[in-house]
Amino acid sequence: MHPVIARLLGLGHYGVTPPPAPGQARRTPIPNDMRGIAFEILKMKDYVLHFSGDPLVITTARKIVRMCPPKDLRCEQKHIFEWLKAHTRYVLDPRYREVLVTPARLLKEIAQYGVAQEDCDGLATLLATMLHALGHHVRFRFGGTKGIGIHHVWVRAWNGSRWVDMDLAEQLRYGQHKTFDFYMEEEI
Repeated sequence: MHPVIARLLGLGHYGVTPPPAPGQARRTPIPNDMRGIAFEILKMKDYVLHFSGDPLVITTARKIVRMCPPKDLRCEQKHIFEWLKAHTRYVLDPRYREVLVTPARLLKEIAQYGVAQEDCDGLATLLATMLHALGHHVRFRFGGTKGIGIHHVWVRAWNGSRWVDMDLAEQLRYGQHKTFDFYMEEEI
């Protein structure tokens, strides 16, 4: 856990609650300030670390990249990213609520309905989890606007030579991201 986040939350590494069971969502009111952002980042990281070991996540990720040459990180990233772009849709959270659905639940929705719907933090968490399940080095990147604060998140992954941006919520191409006034990154 990043020391700033731990300090904002008043938690140690072991003071966090476990993620919900597969197929469950956690609906938690969070403060509308940096404490709330720190709480959300912590939950997103917990989900990536927990669900990247889920058999459904691992199996799905491996099926998607089966045609890539061995150790071709760029190919794996592009295949996972493009597959998720085709099977996800950005939606807002309910008003005045922050909802973070587990990656396993989102993959079940894709299997059942052909598409899963989530906001930027849920989509970024799903993408980061699938890449992490394949052994990729990933981080969350947050963008903000002066006077508003941090209001968007996407994934960056190491492709063997550089960090590459992947934003499912904005439906941008592999390697692109929107421009913000400031950025913050969080290692996973």
